Amino acid sequence: MKKIFSLFLLFIVILSVFVLLSSCAKGMDGKDGVDGKTPYIGENGNWWIGETDTGVKAAGTDGNDGANGKDGANGKDGADGKNGIDGKTPYIGQNGNWWIGEIDTGVKADGTVSEPIEPSEDLTGITVTKTSSHDRIRTVH
Repeated sequence: MKKIFSLFLLFIVILSVFVLLSSCAKGMDGKDGVDGKTPYIGENGNWWIGETDTGVKAAGTDGNDGANGKDGANGKDGADGKNGIDGKTPYIGQNGNWWIGEIDTGVKADGTVSEPIEPSEDLTGITVTKTSSHDRIRTVH
């Protein structure tokens, strides 16, 4: 019985020590601290805390440009455009001259060299050039 009592007493002592240590570990709450000061960017561009200029710039300087990226994939083909107006095909008229539409160019189609002529009609968009062997007609847009 003495042995049981000794064990019981030992159990009580260990329990008391445990309770005592757990209550000491927490401690009591301290007093509230003073409100802190919120950092802000001053007119000079530096970070300020309260009335103190920290001397630290709030904006960094621009870095170097990076390398150019790779070209992207080719885009899709666009839609077909509208059909153009029909052109006028040159032909040799009954008078032996080259005609374009309803206009007589005044250029002989027989291969001989002729002298420049003054057109009797407006030849806007048509240029006649003389070469050593024959006259040529070309349209200019």
